[in-house]
Amino acid sequence: MKKRLSLRQLLAGYLAVTGGLCLLAAALWWGSFAALVRSGVIWPADYMAQLAYEAKTAVEAAGTLPPEALPERCGYLLLDGAGRPLATNLQGRRLDAALARSPHGGLWSPYRLRLLEVPQTDGSVYLFQYDYAVHYADPALDAALPDFQTCWLLAGLGAAALIIALTTRAAGRVLTADAQLLSQAAAQVAARQLEGAPFGGARVREYAEALATMQTLREELAASLAAQWEAERRRDALLSALTHELKTPLAVILASAELLAEEDLTPTQREKVEAILRRAAGMQRTAARLRGMTLKKK
Repeated sequence: MKKRLSLRQLLAGYLAVTGGLCLLAAALWWGSFAALVRSGVIWPADYMAQLAYEAKTAVEAAGTLPPEALPERCGYLLLDGAGRPLATNLQGRRLDAALARSPHGGLWSPYRLRLLEVPQTDGSVYLFQYDYAVHYADPALDAALPDFQTCWLLAGLGAAALIIALTTRAAGRVLTADAQLLSQAAAQVAARQLEGAPFGGARVREYAEALATMQTLREELAASLAAQWEAERRRDALLSALTHELKTPLAVILASAELLAEEDLTPTQREKVEAILRRAAGMQRTAARLRGMTLKKK
């Protein structure tokens, strides 16, 4: 006999497969991210902060430093003593945020922008801007492509959602198929469709047991109906035989009573003869009704 899974085992297997695939996907996701960092395609999230602190240290050590001497890709804004911009490599909202000394690069910016303020000996001030986010190593890619960190996180979440959807669908198909078998079996029993192949085919133990119970119920119902039909057949046969047996004696009684009624009888005798006629006629009608009932059932 084929071994079937229980509902608990099915659920445990679903959780194990889903969790295992999610862990595998997470490992591949993180391994791919680390490989991109090692290959120099992207920078780690703290790299912009490292550049800013390197620039701060260099300015403090030299006292004054021209922008071209700053670390490459270090975001800076150079202000004169009056706070007017002298030089910068920031653009757009990042530049606006640096001028406003705001931690937000825009309404929908997902990262907090930080500033390191470093005065120079000539009275000008450097503002080094950085954030803790993953950037492309190539500035052209960083400007042209969507934000890498957000896209990478969405890709990981999408992979997890796809795994959950596929494993849930597979487990749901098993449960749905077994539930349909049980529903069809119940409908057949309710409609008294007692012939046909035995109920079965469920892959989950609890559903298979329910189908076996439905099969037992169908068999018992079929046996009960067969016994009922046999009892009714015997009763109809008995009634038919009884009415047939009563037909002749009733006819004799009626004929004899009718002959007696034609004789010269006393009032008491006539009253008794008429009572015999009424009773015999009533019995004939009853027998006729019984005979008609048995003929209709046939």
